[in-house]
Amino acid sequence: MLDALTERQQNYRITFTSQSSAAIQAAVENNLGVALLGPECLRPASMRCLSTADGLPAPLAVQYGLYARHERHSTCAAAVRTFIDTLVPLWNSEPRTI
Repeated sequence: MLDALTERQQNYRITFTSQSSAAIQAAVENNLGVALLGPECLRPASMRCLSTADGLPAPLAVQYGLYARHERHSTCAAAVRTFIDTLVPLWNSEPRTI
């Protein structure tokens, strides 16, 4: 997000950081600024999605990776296989913008 803002030469200032999404939500709700959050973190009663019409960059593409040790215990291998079998259909679907 910061790279996208810099590329657009958009001035910004970091006013709050946290590893807690609840803390970031509270910061947004208390007018400390805007945040890049997933759709499940949006609280419609007190937050709204901003878009390019609001002067923000286009939605970002996010890539996720799953890393596991090549030689692993069979229990771990089964868990990894279940995880992959569940997520691959989602990964192969069309990207969504929020």
